[in-house]
Amino acid sequence: VDDATILIGCIARVHPAKDHTTFLDAIKVFVQTHRDIVFVLVGTQTNEPALAAEIQKRGLEDWVRTLGSRSDVPRILAGLDIHVLSSVTEAFGNVLCEAMASGTFCVSTDVGDARSILAGLGWIVPAGDPVALSQAMDAACQAVRSPEAEEVSRQLRQSIEERFTVNQMVAGYQAAWLGSDD
Repeated sequence: VDDATILIGCIARVHPAKDHTTFLDAIKVFVQTHRDIVFVLVGTQTNEPALAAEIQKRGLEDWVRTLGSRSDVPRILAGLDIHVLSSVTEAFGNVLCEAMASGTFCVSTDVGDARSILAGLGWIVPAGDPVALSQAMDAACQAVRSPEAEEVSRQLRQSIEERFTVNQMVAGYQAAWLGSDD
């Protein structure tokens, strides 16, 4: 992929909860006005025939690449311009933290702790809404191409480093399991 092409990815196993269907429908809307984009799907079963058939049914073969399960997810996240979480349900979207820690812009459905994780540094849309997801991807593309993109990327990483440390996790578990001493 050349430097002028925006790379948008979704790292998630193929499962109804991850809602690849809505993501593919959003891509179909998106590519009507954007041609300099490549989408990458990474995760268990993303390179299986069933997903390939869904991609083909929508005529998206020129824009979507499927990579299957990978052991180099941190490298892939660092190479993405935008990560999309299209889930219909989620508890704590670790992949959002991983993407932000890589400085990657994020678009997410409003599920689980996504709003809290993004903390105003990404785009949140209703689950199951391909048009809203496409519009958020468009806004994210504009941000990626803006002069402020490098600074926002730094803020994404800093947000994760400051809010999701191991010490904070341990303190949270202790408070939940043992009660707070406050």
